[in-house]
Amino acid sequence: MNSVDIITTAYYAEGVNFAGKTAVIIDILRASTTIITLLENGIKTVKPVGTLEEAYGYKEKNTNSLLIGERKGMKPEKFDYGNSPYLLAKEIFNKKHAVITTTNGTRALLNTLSADYIFIGALRNIRALSACILRVNKPAVIVCAGTPAQIRISLSKIFMPQEFS
Repeated sequence: MNSVDIITTAYYAEGVNFAGKTAVIIDILRASTTIITLLENGIKTVKPVGTLEEAYGYKEKNTNSLLIGERKGMKPEKFDYGNSPYLLAKEIFNKKHAVITTTNGTRALLNTLSADYIFIGALRNIRALSACILRVNKPAVIVCAGTPAQIRISLSKIFMPQEFS
């Protein structure tokens, strides 16, 4: 890994060219942990979308898919689940497909689609994430979800130096 850059919010990641880089999306408390929980519990695919309309449209074409997400912390109407990893941890999804849209996490993810590699980061997968970032050996860009007005958890509390050594 050549370098690690940090983009503090999804907003600042808009229009950034991530080609040749590894993007790491971090929305610690919700979106990242929700996606990881879905995959741990049998979801076959997770498709991030930016708007509720895109989510509803995807569900209309893929009727067996689950709608998962939130807007300003609340589960949207007609969604199967909100954005709570705690509630999803109790479910077994048996290779179903999910579409997810969140206020900030999926926005950060969608802004990085030009990256060579995209990883989802959370406290639950920190060791595996660290190993993957080192293995691909490309400059890394950590994209924190959120808006400029939100206070973020200190990255020194998330990524301990020994994780990258």
